[in-house]
Amino acid sequence: MQGVDYSRQESEEVRALKREIADLKEENEFLKKATAYFSKDKW
Repeated sequence: MQGVDYSRQESEEVRALKREIADLKEENEFLKKATAYFSKDKW
């Protein structure tokens, strides 16, 4: 991979954002499952 020379602050920000994205994806999957669980009684 051809590296781009980010500053240390930018690198830390990118890592933090990637962590946040991973957390949000996990939360989104949980909410999809919860929605499916709670809506199955209505069908």
